[in-house]
Amino acid sequence: MTTPTKKIEQLTLTADTDQLFHLITERLYSHPEVSIRELISNASDALDKARFLALKDTSLARPTDYNIEIIAAPKSEEKATLIIRDNGIGMTREDLIKNLSQIAHSGTKEFLTAMKEGLSDESLIGQFGVGFFSAFLIAEKVVVKTFPLKPTEGAEKKGYIWTSLGGGKYTIEEIDQETNEAGEPIFGTELQLTLKEKAEDYAKTDELKKIIKKYNSFARYPVLLHVWKDVPVEKEKKEETLKEKEEEEEGEAKVEEVGEGKEEKEEKEPETRKELVKERMNPVEPIWQRQAKEVTAEEYEAFYKEISNDWEKHLAVSHFKVEGEFDYSAVLFLPSRAPFDLFDSQKKNKNIKLYVKRVFIMDDCEKMVPNWLNFVVGVIDSEQLDLNVSREMLQESSTIKNIRENITLKCIKLFEKLKENQEDFKKFYSNFSKNLKLAVHEDSGNRERLAALLVYPSTKTVLKKAKSGRLLPRVKRQKKMPTYGEPSVDLKEMTSLDDYIERAKEIEGQKDIYYCSAETLEVAVSSPFLETYLKRGIEVIFLIDAIDEYVVSQLRSYKGFNLTSIAKSSTKLPGEEKEGDKKDEKPENDKHKDFTPLTDAVKKVLGDKIEKCVISEKLAESPAAIASTEYGWSANFERIMKSQALRDNTMSMFMMGKKVMELNPCHPVVLKMKEMDFEGAEFKFDIEMLYSSALLASGYSVEDPFAFSNNIYNIIAKNMGVELKKDEEEEEEEEQEPAVEEKTGKEEEDEEEKIEEIN
Repeated sequence: MTTPTKKIEQLTLTADTDQLFHLITERLYSHPEVSIRELISNASDALDKARFLALKDTSLARPTDYNIEIIAAPKSEEKATLIIRDNGIGMTREDLIKNLSQIAHSGTKEFLTAMKEGLSDESLIGQFGVGFFSAFLIAEKVVVKTFPLKPTEGAEKKGYIWTSLGGGKYTIEEIDQETNEAGEPIFGTELQLTLKEKAEDYAKTDELKKIIKKYNSFARYPVLLHVWKDVPVEKEKKEETLKEKEEEEEGEAKVEEVGEGKEEKEEKEPETRKELVKERMNPVEPIWQRQAKEVTAEEYEAFYKEISNDWEKHLAVSHFKVEGEFDYSAVLFLPSRAPFDLFDSQKKNKNIKLYVKRVFIMDDCEKMVPNWLNFVVGVIDSEQLDLNVSREMLQESSTIKNIRENITLKCIKLFEKLKENQEDFKKFYSNFSKNLKLAVHEDSGNRERLAALLVYPSTKTVLKKAKSGRLLPRVKRQKKMPTYGEPSVDLKEMTSLDDYIERAKEIEGQKDIYYCSAETLEVAVSSPFLETYLKRGIEVIFLIDAIDEYVVSQLRSYKGFNLTSIAKSSTKLPGEEKEGDKKDEKPENDKHKDFTPLTDAVKKVLGDKIEKCVISEKLAESPAAIASTEYGWSANFERIMKSQALRDNTMSMFMMGKKVMELNPCHPVVLKMKEMDFEGAEFKFDIEMLYSSALLASGYSVEDPFAFSNNIYNIIAKNMGVELKKDEEEEEEEEQEPAVEEKTGKEEEDEEEKIEEIN
């Protein structure tokens, strides 16, 4: 039995032309002004095509310069109109049908295919075949008058007029060749747009200037805008002079009594007349298209001020061109100062302007540069970027990723070069150190290279020596530590991580970069954890910027050295790591075993306020300190997180965790406490006061400021021999406490006797 043959039809998709036209003109582009950019770009392509043809066929070359003219007629009695004219290749009747009557047919792309041999597409812009239809964004009627440079056989000395009111219908009219004033034939294309009522502003000179400057200020060919200007007129004074002489001869001059202030006639303003002139809108040659060695410092400065609106000179510039798998040119500038809204989350970064074949595309280039480079100003021009059909947005591609990585590396190289000049780097670091630190936090691929640019104050650079030659932590520095934004960072008072490591190698067993974080430098140098490090001559860097806490959370090590906080309970001094806990643990316990009852008693008094109480060798002068656990927040980071309005309280409680109270076994206060009655009220009071004081000295805030201040008041009153009046509630509590304790003790004895009897 044979299987019946199935009938399969091959059909062609159709489209509703009117609806498709509406989608292209009303939904494809986000801003109507883009139509001006697209039409000027089409004119530029037409000029390129004419130039290419003239190179292949010298008979097509013309003495006139290639240019684009724009003529606007604002609304008067009739509707506003806009004319965009070029003297390029023009179009034949067949070209009009293919290029203007077929949606998504790109004449430029077809031209490139036809001229493939020896022709580069670097300057040609069109690629999608929809740019022309953007004219209907602003125009209700479009008339295209064109005279082809290379007409078809049998249609010489002919031109055409293409007319459409939008939708799917149009007309083509054949006309005779027109000539200029010199009698030479005119070639090229002229677009006549009858503007919609809502788009009449595009016929105003100021609006056109703004749009052309934004999108086409670096177009390859001159863009000439016809503008009306007031031109002075030479006034004929002959008749006026004769009249004055006649009046003098007839003696008709009259004198009026007037005040001394009115002596002379007001001078009349010179007479002017309106004249239509051509004003070039793109006089500046894009410097990124030139070799860096050909551009002068003055040209760089002028270009920077033009694209940045900054009145100050830039600090540094990087001008380069990348060729290979993807080609692009770029000019990047470092400003000499930071804007006041550098880290304003509501502000969009528009410092990097993206051009494709000299045509401006966008300045919101988040995909092209990382967020931490938001202060860099510049231009990127590429020939190979993938854009959406409206050419207003970037498409995701490997090219974008490669350019982003390349731009980042170029900027880092510029920073490294800047570091060679102390004065320039001082100005740069004062303004943009936060950006560098943000980069260390975010850019894992370049983290160590970026960290090499950071500098910090340290115990070797900011602490003075006493007369004995010993470094003291609680002395005032000669200068106040500069804050972010002040161009007065003294690099002599800062150290890089590389310089720190070189000095650390001189200390046997040191494999850490020790740091102390605090709100200010004054607080940092007063930290009790700093005492032993100063005594042993171990350098400690100070992290006094809030963002430094985020830096060290990601930068765990640098060139084999771990970044270690001196305020963590797990931190060990140099030489203690290699020996291991097992060898040192027993001797240390033997040495401090006499303090075990004290540390247990302290833990009992403080309860859940601390995780444990330990004897520490890291304290030299202070009796106690409060350290964070190995993975807990430091005091400074805890302060930062508490100030966050939208913080996660659950996470905060977990990361704050319990603290570790460290006691100095050599301090007189601790030695005295070891002899006290651990169950007495005086011991409990002293422990609470010691704990609160250690919290403050270690950078934390006291948990109960009211109770702490009351205890201080009581101590002051006691020293002065004054008895403070107690509240009635406090007196009642004191009276009830003994009775409650006595009752509780008796009940416990009775329960113990009962248990013994049962056993």
